[in-house]
Amino acid sequence: MRAQVAYTGRTNVHVAIDVHAGDPRGADRLMRTTICVIVFVALAADGKPHPVPRWVPGTDHERLLEDYAIKMMEFRKVLENEVKGRNL
Repeated sequence: MRAQVAYTGRTNVHVAIDVHAGDPRGADRLMRTTICVIVFVALAADGKPHPVPRWVPGTDHERLLEDYAIKMMEFRKVLENEVKGRNL
């Protein structure tokens, strides 16, 4: 597994997780089997969301990860609205 910051919002951090599988004796044969983005919300001592430092992507790969995280955020909003519209 590999984890890397992909995006920071005002009070949240999005972490991209890549999961690889394969023969551990042949690391070059590992292939990615899963990718996900986990969102963490920073909380202050009072339990309310607390601002986080802005993460700025520095490489092309990091910019792609940030774009991916933003698209996933937008996709989640579309899905949430669709579910609400169906009263599920």
